[in-house]
Amino acid sequence: MLTCSQTRDRQEVKPGGWRSDSHLQDGFGPGGTSKDLSGGLYDAGDHLKLHLPLTMTLATLALGAIEFESSYRSTGQWDTAAATLSRAAQYLIKCHIVASNTPSSNQFVAQ
Repeated sequence: MLTCSQTRDRQEVKPGGWRSDSHLQDGFGPGGTSKDLSGGLYDAGDHLKLHLPLTMTLATLALGAIEFESSYRSTGQWDTAAATLSRAAQYLIKCHIVASNTPSSNQFVAQ
């Protein structure tokens, strides 16, 4: 089960097929952060990686996986859910481009 279109690692998970990788140079370009921000999930087929809907989707997916683990496993969706959560978490960590113990010094890149 994929709730959003993944933007990388499409060779691993291809439900319904996929055209090709996209947004692999995010973070580099005019006005970019010069940090690798590839990955993440598209919001609704509009080619935007919006973080508020993403985190809500991930929270819902994670809660469903925790509450209904046996159903996820019996339908063969456990590994897909875990991989989706892992990839999205790795992306969100990449978006936190400056981490500091001083809250005002932290920087997070989001749309």
